[in-house]
Amino acid sequence: MSDLNDTVTQADLSVYTDTETGLSCGRFMPYVASIGDSYIAAAGRRLVKLQFKAAVSGANKGKTAAPNSYISIPDHITPASVTKKLDDLMPVFIHMLQEHESLMLRKELVAGTKSLSDSGMTLDKIVASLQESGAGRLTKEQITEWFKSVQDSFGLVFADALGYDIDSLSTEQVATIAATCEVFSSKFSALASPNTAYVPAEAAKLVKYMELAEVSGTGIGARILPRLVKMVEVTESDLLAAL
Repeated sequence: MSDLNDTVTQADLSVYTDTETGLSCGRFMPYVASIGDSYIAAAGRRLVKLQFKAAVSGANKGKTAAPNSYISIPDHITPASVTKKLDDLMPVFIHMLQEHESLMLRKELVAGTKSLSDSGMTLDKIVASLQESGAGRLTKEQITEWFKSVQDSFGLVFADALGYDIDSLSTEQVATIAATCEVFSSKFSALASPNTAYVPAEAAKLVKYMELAEVSGTGIGARILPRLVKMVEVTESDLLAAL
């Protein structure tokens, strides 16, 4: 618990107001990987984690280009801000997609593929490959913000499941719904890590409530759902094979 408290304090200290300009600024702070998931960004900001590998040879062997650090910056790269710049960014997006397509074709060649039909490489496949490789992987912060945006829908579903009258909730019932939302938010946010895996029953519960809250068809919900469904479909033989 002390590590978490220290980390939150550091994150708060990383943002300050410049006395000369009056502007809000972020300062580079030491980043400790073992407690990195506990770092918390202030509202409207995101923490950028900067880690460096030590040189393996040469005069700088064992040294890093800079110390591992993090910095708090405004969370300005959003769907809305990117959409406004879509015309300017389009050539960049196309180049990025073509570069990844070239990488996919290299893998096909190495695997021994002799030819591909014109429908063998589609934009949908390229996007899926990017997502699988981690490019565009959802962050814990993104999933948390998504849950906040749909929390009211989940709250209504939880109230119904608990048998509460939504029009006359007691203080205790409101607290129970809020606590349940907090649990679900944590479980969804944990999916930002590729190592997170839930047992089929737990994954099925998350899928069930996503569908009841009608948040599984679009946006981040649509990206989370397939992974949870795969967890639901894990068979006993799959579990035994993993031992």
